[in-house]
Amino acid sequence: MRKTSKSAKARALFAQGYTTSEIARMLGIQYGHAWSVKRELDLKAGRVEPKAATEPEPKTLVADAEPSFLPPLTGGSSDYYKVHIAKPTSGGKPYMAECNDIIEALGMTFAEGNILKALWRRATARTGGGKPGSSQLYDSEKIEFFAKRLVNQDREYA
Repeated sequence: MRKTSKSAKARALFAQGYTTSEIARMLGIQYGHAWSVKRELDLKAGRVEPKAATEPEPKTLVADAEPSFLPPLTGGSSDYYKVHIAKPTSGGKPYMAECNDIIEALGMTFAEGNILKALWRRATARTGGGKPGSSQLYDSEKIEFFAKRLVNQDREYA
């Protein structure tokens, strides 16, 4: 079985909308490596001009529609919605917190739960995890959408 290169993985993630920083963290590569892959994609697409006439032509790029290195999405509980609490604020034993447990324990509305999940995904992505195919912008837009719904609901019932 042929191993997928980190550059190929980065190309696939760029195609899904991830940023250079997100890709570097997710793949455990230097920012400069991710930036070089992005530059190669931009050159190929004609979005930037080559720096010098001696710059080599970019390689032909092929990104899988569904990269095989990403975990499959099942619709069930996912690790990116779990976090290990090593030192609880109030003391006690370490435990595993799950986003959905917090949503249900606090009796959050649908909009509140979606906002928390989007914030959770953003924070998880910064620590090297996150939902495959999601991006910081996607989650920001989701937060904005549901926050506007909350504002409208609060105004309606105030």
